[in-house]
Amino acid sequence: MILENYQGVFLPKEEVIALNEIERLKGEFIPNVEDIHVEVKGKDIFDNDVIVLRNFFGFTVENGHVTKLNLRSSYRDVIKSETIELSQQISSIPKSIENFRYLRILDLTKNGISVLPEEIGQLNILEKLYLDENHLKKLPDTIGNLKNLQELYFNRNRVQNIPETIGQLKKLKKLEFWENQIENLPESIGDLEQLNELNISDNEILTLPKTIMKLKSLRYFEYTYLHHENFPNIIGEMINLEVLNLGIRTLTEFPESLCNLKKLKKILVEGGAISIIPESFGDLSSLEEISLSYNQISSLPESIGNLTNVKVLKLALNNINSLPKSIENLKKLEVLSLYRNKFNTIPDSVYNLTELRDLDLGDNDLAEIDKKIGNLKLLEKLNVYEASQCTKRKPLPRLLV
Repeated sequence: MILENYQGVFLPKEEVIALNEIERLKGEFIPNVEDIHVEVKGKDIFDNDVIVLRNFFGFTVENGHVTKLNLRSSYRDVIKSETIELSQQISSIPKSIENFRYLRILDLTKNGISVLPEEIGQLNILEKLYLDENHLKKLPDTIGNLKNLQELYFNRNRVQNIPETIGQLKKLKKLEFWENQIENLPESIGDLEQLNELNISDNEILTLPKTIMKLKSLRYFEYTYLHHENFPNIIGEMINLEVLNLGIRTLTEFPESLCNLKKLKKILVEGGAISIIPESFGDLSSLEEISLSYNQISSLPESIGNLTNVKVLKLALNNINSLPKSIENLKKLEVLSLYRNKFNTIPDSVYNLTELRDLDLGDNDLAEIDKKIGNLKLLEKLNVYEASQCTKRKPLPRLLV
């Protein structure tokens, strides 16, 4: 093996060739970011190993080979809430990318890339590939050759079709491609037997292939449905789902087929026109978190009292003026958001929710707070901001009103 020096690091000649080509395209040298450790105190969707790579433009060497390569131009600092510029954008990827045969993580986020070279399929041990926020219109068929790929992200691009070869990624666990122009999913998506998380929201997908039911390992699913009818009830047959995040813009009734998802722990259906929640909603007995905010719901079914594992219930920005008495059965409830609804009094059933820590009744029409609020011994946060007259009353002991 012939070794050459690149920025003080001895690497195989073919890897140095690739780095030099990328350097010319970038207009700046690619630094070695080995041995950098970052403690992230804020919420981040990436594991620590990838946080280090994504926050520092450059490459990492292990056992004499480039194993991680970050070519993203910037990233969002979750702590400071600002964009940190890392490097110049790159508009193309050289064919010599195939020289990085030991590459495990490749990050090409926030560039101007419109085409991925077929040679990317030669990265046989690649585990994580980030292509977010580029100008891609398609993925090469050779993407299916990445047999060890576990995570694939190409959010915020212009992709219209996904190649059938994606079904060859047998080790894929996370797949995200929200905000593209995709109308149909390939039938082969059902072959992703280890897929755990799938986010296809904000595309133009109206129907889902029946093969999606084969995704037995799928636990997280996010999808935006924009049509007026023919909701893809097949989602209700994805029985192993634990988290479901749906954007339903036009339906007025919560799809009853979703009430078959008995393993569901978290459901988010926000920002739509839903006004009716069926009684069968109470069959989702594993639910721990519910968010139905930003809809047009006027009432909840009595069966909601069956959801005794719920800890978080968010119903903000609806048209609700009362709660079913059965709500008091939610003995584990810690967070209840009724912000900007139609309440003129706090329902008596709320005073029996003795595990409540956070109660939001802001922007309602409350005239008073009953002294029974004292039953909520664990309450840490009570919001009644802009509720008429309520804020003029003497604050209750141990509570911030």
